[in-house]
Amino acid sequence: VKEAIVELESICQAGSVVVEDLMSVRQRGSVQHLGSSVSGNLAENKDAWDAFTALFPSITASGIPKNAALNAIMQIETTPRELYSGAILLLDDTRFDAALVLRSVFQDSQRCWIQAGAGIIAQSTPERELMETREKLASIVPYLMAAKLKAGVME
Repeated sequence: VKEAIVELESICQAGSVVVEDLMSVRQRGSVQHLGSSVSGNLAENKDAWDAFTALFPSITASGIPKNAALNAIMQIETTPRELYSGAILLLDDTRFDAALVLRSVFQDSQRCWIQAGAGIIAQSTPERELMETREKLASIVPYLMAAKLKAGVME
């Protein structure tokens, strides 16, 4: 939450950043998350692209502290993340909506794969983060299996 406040304060009117919901439990399939809502009013000289640039990549997908986490990701991960931890954008004349992609299903002409991960913080342990990632992936699998059965791909 502290990092989100700092990121928003860089683009919002002074004093307008507020925490509206702090660490509430949010059910996401078979996984629970702690979520908070932080908002602010954009400064006069800022627009939606400034907000997007300040907030992405999301600390939810990178970890904290953000810059150190991003550097670690670039050094450790051997394959590109593709859309995972990126954003799906909906734009029109009056709206700019961005949704963070945390559980992903990809398909090309030869294969299909799923992707998930965990944001790393100081209190993280590799074993628990691996377990969480497996739980997230497991939440996708039933939908893939149902889709394959419906399409007649599996018996």
